[in-house]
Amino acid sequence: MTHRVAVIHPYLSVTGGAEGVAFSAIAALARSGHAVVVLVAEDPAKARRAIEGHLGTGLAAAVTVECPGGSAANRLFGRKPPVLLGYSLLLHALRRPHALDAFDFVLSTVGECDLVGGDRQACYIHFPILPSEPTDAARLGGRTAGHPVLRAAYTAVARTLSGYKGLPDGGLIMTNSEWTRAQIARLLGRDDAKVVYPPIRPFPVPERPLPSLADGLVTIGLGRLEPYKGQDRIVRALDRAAHAAGTKATARFVGRGTEEDEMALKALATERVAVEVTRNASTEAVGEAIACSHVGVSAFSFEHFGMATAELMASGLPVIVPADGGQAEIAQDNRFLYSSDEMLSQRFQEIISGETDLSALRETALARGALFAGDRFERDLLGALGAWRPTVA
Repeated sequence: MTHRVAVIHPYLSVTGGAEGVAFSAIAALARSGHAVVVLVAEDPAKARRAIEGHLGTGLAAAVTVECPGGSAANRLFGRKPPVLLGYSLLLHALRRPHALDAFDFVLSTVGECDLVGGDRQACYIHFPILPSEPTDAARLGGRTAGHPVLRAAYTAVARTLSGYKGLPDGGLIMTNSEWTRAQIARLLGRDDAKVVYPPIRPFPVPERPLPSLADGLVTIGLGRLEPYKGQDRIVRALDRAAHAAGTKATARFVGRGTEEDEMALKALATERVAVEVTRNASTEAVGEAIACSHVGVSAFSFEHFGMATAELMASGLPVIVPADGGQAEIAQDNRFLYSSDEMLSQRFQEIISGETDLSALRETALARGALFAGDRFERDLLGALGAWRPTVA
């Protein structure tokens, strides 16, 4: 049975894990023969180009893109505002009478949504972005940029602007990890969220022998280059490990960022630890960087899932991650978890000494990474939608 589906996502012309979920959800619904209308808070032409780039022009031709309210966000700011604010303005625009009457159901691929009744409302929550109490937003400060109190105030303003009151009973809630599922229960009072791991794409890694540790341990951090990601923590721990072993090491960071981000990261270098930074690299260049690295590492605590971690593992690279948050679900190996700076340094020392055999763990990394393939996400998404509304799958 064909349904008319509204997919809500404010900005598709940016690149991130949430956008990957949106593109894959749009593709899955379109491939299943549903009439998909994507509702955005940006220039529809920009969003359409992004959809065509990910889905191909053939499948994208079956998708309609609209900007309700004439893009209040773009009129106010003249450019893309912060995602939460743009999402709130989009929700506000969609609350006008009969705005969504033509749709059989509504799917938000950004977060909480209550635009229609529970029998028509589905949402994919990457992390609660509209918690019921402003004080709750401050509790999320450990995994977000900015001061927790300011984040709390910003969230309260966004919630008021959006008109959001709470997840409707009977609606479908999906999320990206068991850890985030627990946060949804804690912050939003709902314990019925379905875990649908987000889709990732492994990088094309050229085949070559594992680099020799005799030349120094090489780590790689993948993702945004902003300092709140904790790159300084990685360099300090790597410096302690290299000093203890009497060797040198390299901390490599690859991702999106500004020239200022790059300079700030390079300034972290020490006598024993060189810092390499590659900004806005092609997928081929990222693959080359992975091939020349021994292990991936993340220092961002309370990560809701960890797209970069999953991408590195799917590319065959074990990743050392904090023991909190959704990344621990991806790694699932105590040898690659840490809960303090001292333990992170210890993990590096275990690799340098040969106590941890990296070559044996690469197959494990590949197997774990395969769980997050795009085709699996589409099957699981349609399965969750079909269990909720049997005529969807």
